[in-house]
Formats: sequence, structure tokens, C-alpha cells
Amino acid sequence: MLPSHGPPILNAAPQLTQYQKKLRRLEKVVRRGYEVFTFAGCDQDRVSRPTAVPHLWQISPHLYKVRGHEYWVNFHMLISDDGHAILIDCGLFDRKFLDRILDAAGKRLGIKAIDAVLVTHMHGDHFLDAEHVRKTRGAQIWTHQRVVDLIERPLDYDYDAMIPA
Repeated sequence: MLPSHGPPILNAAPQLTQYQKKLRRLEKVVRRGYEVFTFAGCDQDRVSRPTAVPHLWQISPHLYKVRGHEYWVNFHMLISDDGHAILIDCGLFDRKFLDRILDAAGKRLGIKAIDAVLVTHMHGDHFLDAEHVRKTRGAQIWTHQRVVDLIERPLDYDYDAMIPA
């Protein structure tokens, strides 16, 4: 398992079991969703903590998110110990604001490179700024094969929250 990311793991079952446990713990601390009629800035998670980078909050030792009053973008950043990062979703930012966050994260959190933007699905608030990060930071854009066509040809699909809308 995963030989491109280190030595091969020949018996992966124990590591995968441990990984599942970590994901279950993470699920409890990352707020997913909100009450429709009561959502406000105060409803954001109570687990993440501010960092030296304005609007970038730390959830766990390697996981960060953008957070702020009246600011609810879909954006997370995984930072490895060696300074490489992967963005998980990136859309609907003012690009100057996004660049300020990424520049400050490089200086204050030691990010050496953004290797990829992982797009989880086709809504614009999850991917519209991925191309900007690719052009300005050299990141690859990763997504599921099923999502590629949805992003490249949104008018061919009858989905809610279409990009042209």
C-alpha cells in the first residue's frame, strides 16, 4: 500500500484500522453543516484555534481551515512535517485575500510548496480558485474521475448550484 509515499506497507489492515479511528475522531471535531435558521459566525466550530496567519485556524497538528466572522468558505489545508501542503477545496475567495493567506502560511507556518488542490465535488465554492493556485503556486489539481466532466462541462448536467448560475 502507498509505495509512492514511503516504504510499502505489506500488511496494511492494522494501519487502515488505526486510520479509520483517526477519521472518526476528526469527524467529531470538524463541523459539517449548520442549522438553517440560526447559522451565524458564532456557530462555527469550537475546536479550531487561531494561528499566526489571520483567518487560518488550526484544527489538529496538520489540518487547518479558513475561518472568520461572516466568512464561511470551503477550504482546508493539510501541512506535512516537511512543509509540503495539500489544499482541500478552494473556491469563492477574493484572490488577493487567498494569496495573502497562502503567502503568510509560507512565512509563518513553514510551507515550502503546495503540491495539490483536492477538489471534492463540483460546486464552485469547492473549486473555482483551484486553477489560480495551480497557476500561481504550481499545484496539481486532483479530483475523482467522475467529477472531471462535471467541472469541465457543467451545462451538460441538470444539477443544483451550477457554476453559470
